[in-house]
Amino acid sequence: MAAWPAQAQNSYPGGATGYVRSDVRVQYYDIQGRSAGDLLQAMLRGGPEWQGQRYFGLTNTEVRYSYTRIPTTTGCDLTDIEVHLDITITLPRWQPFSGTPYALERAWHQFDRALQHHEAGHQRLAEEEGEMIRRTLVGVRTPTCEAMDAEAQQQVERVRATYNNLHRGYDSRTEHGRSQGAIWPMPE
Repeated sequence: MAAWPAQAQNSYPGGATGYVRSDVRVQYYDIQGRSAGDLLQAMLRGGPEWQGQRYFGLTNTEVRYSYTRIPTTTGCDLTDIEVHLDITITLPRWQPFSGTPYALERAWHQFDRALQHHEAGHQRLAEEEGEMIRRTLVGVRTPTCEAMDAEAQQQVERVRATYNNLHRGYDSRTEHGRSQGAIWPMPE
């Protein structure tokens, strides 16, 4: 039923300048119910929380990076850049009871696919962010290697802020997936 395996790893080689590794994990919160209203209440109670609000699904990303500083005649450069993304996608999981109306099951499957599609959009943005961090670090130069860590951190924070805005824009454009069909109960 899930669009992703429980654990997925992707690497995006950047040649001598490093790589991006994406570890994707899908986790579920189980819900129960015999009606659309029951399922809605279960998701509102048990769904993932972000910034004090509950959502049907959520994608969280943790970013780690490392590199080697190389002193040069003109200052300091970076090599062996590694960016690691830990992406966790949280989705609801419902096992219909025996005798559940077919229309409810069909509506749930439509909703579930739409929600997975929406969260996949956040995953794509997170993976783009990892590659942008790698590319940004490739271009960081400082007069001394002692100044490198602070400059690298500042550049990474700029990229992260840009992608936080892109995630917010994506949610705004899609109404947190509603315009993509991730709305419950499904409209008739």
